[in-house]
Amino acid sequence: MKRSALEFQISQMRQQKVVLALNSLLMFVGALFTTALLPQILFKYLYANAQLTEEPALLARIPDVCFAVAGLFFLYAIVNEVMLTMKINAAQKEVMAAPMDDVCCVDCGDNCN
Repeated sequence: MKRSALEFQISQMRQQKVVLALNSLLMFVGALFTTALLPQILFKYLYANAQLTEEPALLARIPDVCFAVAGLFFLYAIVNEVMLTMKINAAQKEVMAAPMDDVCCVDCGDNCN
């Protein structure tokens, strides 16, 4: 594979790592907002006319479910980032071993060998 194609792949994999990290962070922020706001919204619209003597099970499980989903996505992102790091390292080794055929020397005149 050409050196420029390998460098492009490395760049794309690094961008994927950044996107995964941002998605994981957004999942935790979403879990925080869902945990904070969803019980209030459900209580306002779903349980507004109900005579409750104890907290509904649905309201008690919302934080657990939110943070379980965010935690599982975090683990998925960590595993994916480790695999991407291994691929990047392998591609960088391949780039270092690849000949620099598309780069011309400065003082070689017309002979670009």
